[in-house]
Amino acid sequence: MTLGSSTTPPDRPLLLYDGECAFCRVSVRRASRVAGRDRVEAVNYHEPGALDDLPGVSAEDCQGAMHLIETSGRVSKGAEAIARVLMMRPVLGLLGRLYYIPGVRWLSDRAYGLIARNRHRISKLYGGASCDSGACALPRRDDR
Repeated sequence: MTLGSSTTPPDRPLLLYDGECAFCRVSVRRASRVAGRDRVEAVNYHEPGALDDLPGVSAEDCQGAMHLIETSGRVSKGAEAIARVLMMRPVLGLLGRLYYIPGVRWLSDRAYGLIARNRHRISKLYGGASCDSGACALPRRDDR
């Protein structure tokens, strides 16, 4: 997915996450609470058919970062997805808008990437498995 990507608009925002990763499950629960009751639908991209109606969004994309699919069809991933979830709430929206300040975006994206690359280690802190299934493995930089 590239900046400004879009896909088929869902009925309500979808938050795609890796349901095989304990850290990701905890993170998506928190993000759903932040968005507000029933404002987003958390979807484990590993579930059969989860990506069928979302052309342009692949399992490989989802493996590297959480994705938010808005009702307009706009696709955001990683730190931007988190910022867009924050923007669903009036007061927290101000915090989410900070993401778009030059420098903040760069720093946020780098921090998200660092966490994503180490999520298998972090998952263990949340009682997750050691990721022997390979679910927490991210593609190497030269594979992207």
